[in-house]
Amino acid sequence: MQQSPILTFSSSAFPVAPGEDAETNPGIYGKSLAQWLSKQLSARGIAGGEAFAEDFGWCVGVRSGDKGVHVVCTSGETADTWQVFCFTERGFFEKLRGRGCPRSARHPRGGVNAFAIPFQPSSHR
Repeated sequence: MQQSPILTFSSSAFPVAPGEDAETNPGIYGKSLAQWLSKQLSARGIAGGEAFAEDFGWCVGVRSGDKGVHVVCTSGETADTWQVFCFTERGFFEKLRGRGCPRSARHPRGGVNAFAIPFQPSSHR
């Protein structure tokens, strides 16, 4: 698995729904952030799926070349703190051959390419 650096930021624009962490682990949120991010990616022509829950947060799947990239949205240490990162998983045969993340999905500093989306709280609604 290749993982990008973690982007951490504070914002009150992403409300937590009651019981949201029933689909993740207790205290792990990020559904509204993932839904917002999915819409922003689609508006910029990047096909992303609907947000789905994992134990560690809420994910949005996107394509990078022939690889799937998961953009993860999860809560931080305080109520208005959020974290976003990306990861790709290598396929079975790539693991056997010792190959990593495809060059098209790599960031010059070694992580997965980040998506530059300007945050405007009014566009969240």
